[in-house]
Amino acid sequence: MGNGNLLMMATSTDGGLSWTVATNGVTCIGGQPLVQPNGVVIVPSADAYENRIIAWRSTDGGKTWTTAVFVSYVKRSEVAGNMRADSLPSASIDGAGRVIVTWQDCRFRANCYTNDIVYSSSTDGVTWSAVARFPIDSVTSTADHFIPGFAMDPTTSGSRTVMALTYYYFPNSACTNCNLSVGFISSADNGATWTSPITIAGPFSVDWIADTGLGRMVGDYITTSISGGKAIPIFTSATAPSGSTLHQSLCTSDMPIPLTGVSPTAKMTSKPTSAISKKPSLKPSSDPSSKVTFTPTFDPRSSKPSTKPSGEPTNKQTTNPTIISTSGPTSKPTSLL
Repeated sequence: MGNGNLLMMATSTDGGLSWTVATNGVTCIGGQPLVQPNGVVIVPSADAYENRIIAWRSTDGGKTWTTAVFVSYVKRSEVAGNMRADSLPSASIDGAGRVIVTWQDCRFRANCYTNDIVYSSSTDGVTWSAVARFPIDSVTSTADHFIPGFAMDPTTSGSRTVMALTYYYFPNSACTNCNLSVGFISSADNGATWTSPITIAGPFSVDWIADTGLGRMVGDYITTSISGGKAIPIFTSATAPSGSTLHQSLCTSDMPIPLTGVSPTAKMTSKPTSAISKKPSLKPSSDPSSKVTFTPTFDPRSSKPSTKPSGEPTNKQTTNPTIISTSGPTSKPTSLL
């Protein structure tokens, strides 16, 4: 922090047994090095103030680094529940070297009222696509989505690229006694279609998770990996505390791709709304039964899809995560939507 969040970069050529002397990288936070098949290293991140998504790269194995290029401004809506939910990015690379970086952003919502998970892609780390949103639900829903963990299967590319997205969400962004859930969607065809969103943990009260001087924390961080045809998300869940002792757990759940279930039935949009406000007013709660479902028919490299809600209610699904680390009892957290 004294150096303004200056990221230092070091490399290893022997599996981590020895490392080069660290060199100055870029002033940023949340950098994620990704290596293309040709050896070029691309590092998407947020800037030091989390107001922009940036990226830089090395073409000589990490000996030297370029200056950062601009990917996008971050437009975020404040998350309810006194949550520490910063716009830290999550990035991944496919087998052909295409990089996708994701983050929470409110540009597609009227008056920037609530957050979607959005993304931009690049094949060289220099030129980045227009920002688009993942079609978890309608742009008129009351849900707030934040802290993404995104993955692409590095053994796939092109039209058969496998993708998975894990994220935290509040069904109602205007909640006061907020209950947090963990959601998941996946695609096995480069984003041409997506599974219906399911809940893999929660809901659990934000009062059950650790409080800090910066707000309630699920660790800020979340991740998803893909291996053997399954997505492996890692996330936080919680059960009711025992007195002053919290029972907040680090969990995982192997998710087959694609998941079975009712396919959504509308296209996604990548056109932001024109009204943007950094401090939106909170919108009254809507009836959860009025949610519509979506089927994206888009190529993540394209920025011009459209959205047409189907009017059909969401087919809600749940799954039980496995606790891999816990501060309390080893009972499984609930997974009810």
